[in-house]
Amino acid sequence: MNTFIYAAQKKAKTKARRPASSVEVRESGVHGRGVYATKAIAKGTRIIEYTGKRMVEEEDERIFIYALRKVQPGEELFYDYAMELDEPITKELEKEHACHCGSSNCRGTMLAIK
Repeated sequence: MNTFIYAAQKKAKTKARRPASSVEVRESGVHGRGVYATKAIAKGTRIIEYTGKRMVEEEDERIFIYALRKVQPGEELFYDYAMELDEPITKELEKEHACHCGSSNCRGTMLAIK
């Protein structure tokens, strides 16, 4: 049984070192592929740098994901994307972007609330 968490985002202008990996990507029953802790991660620890597509390019700014609480080995990690779309939000898009993480804090969507 997985225990679900959220992560926070912070912006930094510093160069990042590549730490020993504390996470791995593998199959998930929630969203197809998931990120899992391979060892204990302390609250406040930087877990990973977000390198995905950004809607607005910001020079010299990097986005890092930090643990909001202590994470145990084997736990699947979740992040609230709060995605903003440039099109009207339809019932189909809401269904397509539904979140199924199971956390008591889950908003039920990966979309930003307007």
